[in-house]
Amino acid sequence: MSANLQIDTREFDKALKEYVATTSRTLAQAINSKAGDLASRAYQGTAKADRQKIAAELGATLGRVKGKSGKLLKGNRVTVGSDKSKLARARSLFVAQLRRLGQLENTTGLTAKLPGWIKKRVGSGGFLAAGWIPAMRTFIKASGGAPRVKGRGFGRATKARDVLNPVAILENNSTPLENRPKAEAIIVKALSNAFVLVTADMEQYLANKAQQAANTVKP
Repeated sequence: MSANLQIDTREFDKALKEYVATTSRTLAQAINSKAGDLASRAYQGTAKADRQKIAAELGATLGRVKGKSGKLLKGNRVTVGSDKSKLARARSLFVAQLRRLGQLENTTGLTAKLPGWIKKRVGSGGFLAAGWIPAMRTFIKASGGAPRVKGRGFGRATKARDVLNPVAILENNSTPLENRPKAEAIIVKALSNAFVLVTADMEQYLANKAQQAANTVKP
């Protein structure tokens, strides 16, 4: 298995080779199983932003709200007030983003668009982590499991097939134009840690198998 990132997978590849030799799975099946483990570990390890903190910094609130009937609606909602002093920072960030993207011709109409931008910004708290969801679904299904992960994500996955040199591909494409280097650093760190953890799991499995074999040897 390889990755199109600067991640050292040699220990993982070594453990995977030894792992395949101890199971009834084909190489492709083993790769898909471990690719699913990688995606799951990466999902768990991808840092998620504090959405309530983001909302507060932008002059909004995140929490349960009451509907017209007076009952609390399900899920948290972003509420944007009309206090210009509290929205000043959000407006300046919005303007700066549009300017960097070359989309700022004038500031006319920005006030009306600001609430939507704030809600989108707050809602992107788990955006990077969600990029692993397509890979999780693909490899869990390929391994005979029932995918139970919810949500959508900008990612892609290709399962390994029973050919001479099977390869599985998992991608997290949640790299926004804004702060792309930082986003990519978070994704790479999560995947790097996933390789370490899944390698450790295989090594523990191999150690247990070796111990079981040793216990069956009669003196």
